[in-house]
Amino acid sequence: MTRITDTAAACTHAGADGPSRRGTATGRDALARVRAGASGVAVGAVLFNDPFEPLRIRDEPRAALAVRGIGAFEAAVGLAHRAL
Repeated sequence: MTRITDTAAACTHAGADGPSRRGTATGRDALARVRAGASGVAVGAVLFNDPFEPLRIRDEPRAALAVRGIGAFEAAVGLAHRAL
């Protein structure tokens, strides 16, 4: 798994909307990390606010990818580094 610091740097280098510095708090944060090359993301402090947030963080990227015609979540890993 890619370290978060490496992933954040990769997002910046790729010109993608980088993940927030506060950690993975939304599905958009998770998708940015995956597009940068992470094969998984961790959630932490968000659990204190809403114990069901990880379910939304899991589901939002899949829905966003489906809209773009990407059916497999694994196909999004490193997407920001590939020419479309």
